[in-house]
Amino acid sequence: MPIRVRFTSGSPANGGTAIGFARSQQGVGLFFSASGQSPVANGQAVVPTVTAPGEFAFRVDRPSGVIWRSGPLLLQGATTDTYFIVDAGTTTMTAAQLAARLPTLPIASGAASITSLTLSIGNGSIIATGSGTYGTPFGPIPIAFTYVFTLEPVIDPADYRFVGGVPPAVDVRTISLAVTGTAGGPLGFLVNFFAGVLFSLVAGTVRSSIEATVQASVDRAVASALSSAGGPAGTIPTVETITIATETGVSLKAWGGFSLERGCASNPSGGSVRVRPAEDLQRLRTIRDRLLRLSPRGVAYIETFEQFNGELLKLFLEHEDVLRLADAVVAGALGDLPRDDPGSGRLSQATAESVVSFLDALAERGSAELKLTVTAVREEVGDFTRRPVGQVLAESLKLIDEEQGRAHKAV
Repeated sequence: MPIRVRFTSGSPANGGTAIGFARSQQGVGLFFSASGQSPVANGQAVVPTVTAPGEFAFRVDRPSGVIWRSGPLLLQGATTDTYFIVDAGTTTMTAAQLAARLPTLPIASGAASITSLTLSIGNGSIIATGSGTYGTPFGPIPIAFTYVFTLEPVIDPADYRFVGGVPPAVDVRTISLAVTGTAGGPLGFLVNFFAGVLFSLVAGTVRSSIEATVQASVDRAVASALSSAGGPAGTIPTVETITIATETGVSLKAWGGFSLERGCASNPSGGSVRVRPAEDLQRLRTIRDRLLRLSPRGVAYIETFEQFNGELLKLFLEHEDVLRLADAVVAGALGDLPRDDPGSGRLSQATAESVVSFLDALAERGSAELKLTVTAVREEVGDFTRRPVGQVLAESLKLIDEEQGRAHKAV
């Protein structure tokens, strides 16, 4: 199956450089098994054809680093899968910005407690220094620590240890941790025995906070880049390079990408809004599975989105206004339909108007087949503002039962 990758302006396409595609086949976990080079032409590159079906993952490389990771894929058939990769630019953070997301002091875990913690940036590393205590039956031992670490881009295309099989964009790698007893504390010579416990607290606290801060920064950069190009939820961010310097802080070169064919067009998030959070995606799946799938009419709506999924995603890419209208529909539906019982809600007039505007935009810019379909759906929008959504959808079951009853009597 060919895999085609499209790049935005500012990508490697400008220099005409070759892009390496590292492929991995599912074995015991996902691992790299081969790689190939493909020249970039007209903003596109094509991965050598993948012939073996099954679970698969790949990454897109260039000499300076990895610019995108696919996450786990299930390859079937011989169709072309197209990916859109956008240059999200460089984002820079100071030590103060990194420290702002550290937990509030004191930080305690069992007998260990951190009472002070500061961050500074060196050349190639970040230094966390602080003090705390370790409680013993003989009294608390005052300690001081210096934790030195660096940030590295994550290049794995997929990892099932993480939600969705996609690892974070950045990893924290420990360089060293030094723990010393301070003057005046009893049993200071036992500090080395407690170093392992303190490492878990110090390194764990700093690691989780820094990873969350950097990941949020990368997500914002990717979402900002997609504000002009458009992109669905589920976009995977990747960091190509990380530079850590005393004068400039931490600088990350970020990219974002998603599949046009495999992306979900019904869960978009565009403009400067944000990449839709996991909680919203879960609620949308709940509405689909606990409401739409329970009636013929609801199933028809799902099948309609699936039928035109590829065309919708391409429309989102080409027309930012369409993407914004789609996002307004999703946001309105999440606000109108109760979390625990979505079928009991009804669409507000504002949401209904958003749906109509979205469908009109699709009819104006879409194919003839899409226009016919959305025109028919447009006439049904009003039904969901007058009565609960679940009640309207359930009527399709009643109509089918009545039709089957008439057919039975005729026989």
